[in-house]
Amino acid sequence: MKHTLHLKLAEEIAEIISSRNVIAQIKNRLLSQSEDLCVLDFSSVVFISRSAAHELILLEEDLKSHKKQIEFVHMNNDVQAMLNTVRQHRIALQKSDFVLPQVMDINFLAA
Repeated sequence: MKHTLHLKLAEEIAEIISSRNVIAQIKNRLLSQSEDLCVLDFSSVVFISRSAAHELILLEEDLKSHKKQIEFVHMNNDVQAMLNTVRQHRIALQKSDFVLPQVMDINFLAA
C-alpha cells in the first residue's frame, strides 16, 4: 500500500505561484518525507509562472529518480496550459541540436 502526502498548494504557497524558490521549498519537503506518492493539489491556484512551472517539471523528474510518484490534481486550464508549454519546450530542446550561443562582445553593436 502506498503512503500518500497530499499538499494543497494554495494553502502551502499561495493562489499565485510565481517563484522557482517556493517550488524548491516544496521539493525539499517532499524529498524529506517517507511517502512514496505525492499529490499536489492545485485547487484555488489561479496562476503559475513559467519559471515556477519549469521548477515543478524538474521536481517531477527528480522525484521519479527517487522512486516517488507525483500527481498534479485540480489544475485550472491556465495552469495546465503553462505546464504543457514548459513540457513541450523541454522536449523540443532535447530533440534538437540546441547549442547555447557563445559569449560575444556587444560593443560591435555601437559601430
